[in-house]
Amino acid sequence: GPDLTLLTEVWHDGAATPDAARRNVYLRASRKIDAWEPALDLQWQPRDGGRSVGASLRWQGDRWRVDAAWRLLAGPQGAAMRQGPLRHSGAMAATLAF
Repeated sequence: GPDLTLLTEVWHDGAATPDAARRNVYLRASRKIDAWEPALDLQWQPRDGGRSVGASLRWQGDRWRVDAAWRLLAGPQGAAMRQGPLRHSGAMAATLAF
């Protein structure tokens, strides 16, 4: 049957600059349903409200594995997560075992 996985992490990065990026909360949920594994994740920086939200989907066959992922960087205008040039990103990969 389906397997559900939940992960939560909280950490402090004393070397991060700016200070807003030092406190982090990460949540991830995934569910394995036969050959499919959808997942959602969130990294939140509570000091400035910045967040990174991701969604992914994996399909695992006998020899092939296909992964697709999308990520959004969001939060208030001054949030550290919003200071880079990209707000959205996506990726796809296929792997063949031989």
